[in-house]
Amino acid sequence: MKNLHLIEAIIQQKVVMYYQPIIDIKNREVLGWEALCRLKIKDNIISPGQFMGVIKNMSIGSELDWLCRKLAMKTFPYNHKNSHLFINVNPISIYSDKFGLGWTKRYCEKFNLCPERVVIELTEAEEIEDVNTLNQMLSHYKKQGFKIAIDDFGTGYNSIKLLLEVIPIDFIKLPHELVHGITKSSLKWQIVNTLIDLASRKGARVIAEGVENKEDLATLEELGVKYMQGYLFAKPSPKGKIDREIFSQIVTNRPQSKKYDVYSMKDILKNLPSLSVSLNWRFLDIKQKLDNIPEQFVLLETEEGTYLLDLEEYRIFATSEIRKSILTYKKIKDILKTGYSWIIKKLPVCEYTPNIIDILLFMDRNRTNVAIITVQGKMLFYITRENLLEKLYYIFHKARLSLNPLTSLPGNVLIEHEIEERLSAGKPFWVGYVDIDNFKPYNDRYGFAKGDEMIKTVAGVLRNTLSPIHDSFLGHIGGDDFVFILPNNVDVKEFGEELLEKMKMALARLYDEKDLKQGYFISKDREGNKRQFPLASVSVAIVSSKNKKTYQEIAIKAAEVKKQAKAIEGSALVISD
Repeated sequence: MKNLHLIEAIIQQKVVMYYQPIIDIKNREVLGWEALCRLKIKDNIISPGQFMGVIKNMSIGSELDWLCRKLAMKTFPYNHKNSHLFINVNPISIYSDKFGLGWTKRYCEKFNLCPERVVIELTEAEEIEDVNTLNQMLSHYKKQGFKIAIDDFGTGYNSIKLLLEVIPIDFIKLPHELVHGITKSSLKWQIVNTLIDLASRKGARVIAEGVENKEDLATLEELGVKYMQGYLFAKPSPKGKIDREIFSQIVTNRPQSKKYDVYSMKDILKNLPSLSVSLNWRFLDIKQKLDNIPEQFVLLETEEGTYLLDLEEYRIFATSEIRKSILTYKKIKDILKTGYSWIIKKLPVCEYTPNIIDILLFMDRNRTNVAIITVQGKMLFYITRENLLEKLYYIFHKARLSLNPLTSLPGNVLIEHEIEERLSAGKPFWVGYVDIDNFKPYNDRYGFAKGDEMIKTVAGVLRNTLSPIHDSFLGHIGGDDFVFILPNNVDVKEFGEELLEKMKMALARLYDEKDLKQGYFISKDREGNKRQFPLASVSVAIVSSKNKKTYQEIAIKAAEVKKQAKAIEGSALVISD
């Protein structure tokens, strides 16, 4: 029934547009506004997260895409020359019968918008595997004067390929997953630093989405991000409102953020073997040596120059008995003149640098998929474009896996890394463990969606309570368990009591009136029997890092203290030195 209401709302065009500002931090002004789609069902406003799954399953995303373009321009509240309008466009619209007919430009003309001020923001660009198809789409919009942005950049394998291979991009947007908590995550810092480097060299401007606190804003500004978007400045609204006082609150005396090394290439460099040969030798003289080389590439050094042989390509070529026999008795000088695809005459030589982006851009400039890496002029290694992209993908994928998918908070890997980093720094700190009491019965009684809402509610209360505290950290172990870190100078008793009070108020809002009034709810226990359960509460255990040398020691102590807190009826706070 819910899906039917959603489809009906789309058919009847019950779509409203919200607008969120993109801030130019350096000049303290608004760069533009992103138009965001909402559905209106009766008096309820439905966000995309609640209906995009239905849209995809029903294959009606293209129809909604075109409708939103039109409404975004029609209701745009800031139609003047100094403001950009960012419109989300799904690349699947290239397959629509409307594509190529100039409808987007017609909408501009109808609603008096200049195409140069409209930014086509590609969502889910990675779904288009054919770069030529994507280039066709971007070229179509570029010719009409529109600017191009790529949304959620840096969260997948194709992101890097897109920036390297498609026509020039005007903006890339870093997603909330990479931006939120960047001040406290070395992994996010490295990824964003790399993406900024790559984007700037390709002439694209970077926009950071999901900026929610001044700490992250300061780190992003220090990294060179000029444009930002997020709840710190304004939430999406129909009129695109913004409190101008926020500009005066932007931090100028910023705390020094952590600095991290860029990604190393050392683990993906491969040794480059070489063979010294005479041009008058027959191929037969070196064939056996080539067959015994395990690497993909080998240098062939002759009296007249050096050549690079791609042994993978050669072996494919030599699978034909006829080709093999032709090669066998030919002289090497004659083979080198023939121009076989597995013989690279112009050597792509690059001096070693630890930065992956430098090598990728070198390959891009020289239109090559392999580079010879020299150290002080000596040819020692080779590396392929595929190896570099796989390395970046692994790092980005690791970052995404390290975030809890429900709350986007750091997961176990990053929690452990954060605690070990602080232990190695030698300064004492507090570690808090938060567990929701009676969560499973609530989940069984109200359903998984409400259970997810409870977890997100607890995450939100923790975020808000920790936000004003400098050098704090919040992670989500999984399920209904959270971890936070506080500096040693915080009054943890006062903090814990404030947290319990906020949790009590927030959790109460998640129950229906009947359950809330009677102070309990009926659900099934672990044996499947129905019984009464108290309303959900939280158990908070806080332990000091003093006299503890490892993450495991802290984890064991926190588990002991949490057990004490869980033994107390209702919400409880237990602190241990």
